[in-house]
Amino acid sequence: MCRSFFYERMKLENLVKLLIREEILMTPIFKCLICRKDIERSKKTFWKKKGHLLCSTCLDNIEKNKIENVFL
Repeated sequence: MCRSFFYERMKLENLVKLLIREEILMTPIFKCLICRKDIERSKKTFWKKKGHLLCSTCLDNIEKNKIENVFL
């Protein structure tokens, strides 16, 4: 009985380690604020930008518009 308890506990501990590692390795998916596309960003970036995440296409368009406005 003691041995089976030990093995069950090991299985549980390994499962928890796997789930924790999986959580760390997976990049969450957020929505772009402008076009609503799914984008992958880290949680760190999400908190740094206070949830205001944009996809690369929308960021490029904003930069393009800023440059055009400077030359007008």
